[in-house]
Parts: sequence; C-alpha cells; structure tokens
Amino acid sequence: MAAIGETPAARIPGALRRRLEYCALFPQRVLFLDVETTGLSHYYDRITVLGWSFGGRACTCVQGNDAAQFREDAAQAAAVVTFNGIRFDAKFI
Repeated sequence: MAAIGETPAARIPGALRRRLEYCALFPQRVLFLDVETTGLSHYYDRITVLGWSFGGRACTCVQGNDAAQFREDAAQAAAVVTFNGIRFDAKFI
C-alpha cells in the first residue's frame, strides 16, 4: 500500500525509473515493436509482419522481405518497447 502523499512514480523500482527517464530524454533512441504471426507457437508458427517505429519513422517488414532495416534500427536502439514482448514477440525474433 502506498504511503500517504507518495506519488505513483515513487513506487517504481530505481533501475526501471532510470530507464524510463532515459527514454523520456531520448525518445528517438526508443524502438517500438509489434510482431504479427501465423499463430501463438514460436516453435511452429512464423512471423508474418514486423512493425516498428524508430527515430520518428514508422516501418513494416512483410514475411519474405528483407528485414535489414529492422536489424539496423534494433542495433541502434537504446530501448525496445513491445506489446507483451517478453512472453511473445521476443520469442519469435
């Protein structure tokens, strides 16, 4: 339970708070990622579409196309934001 007068930000662990502050200071270095697949199994299904935003650009890569731009952007990113990424997106990538 929060202490009286404690802000929600005060309850964020220090390491995470520092990462969030970095992202707020350098939003152009944050890669936003979404993955679409043929199903839910990272063993049997495949990525059909990668969608990402980085450095003020929105990009997509459809299955069968070269993902070089994604790899380049991901290599330059200081942080990655996904939608359910650890449990889903990261397993496919």
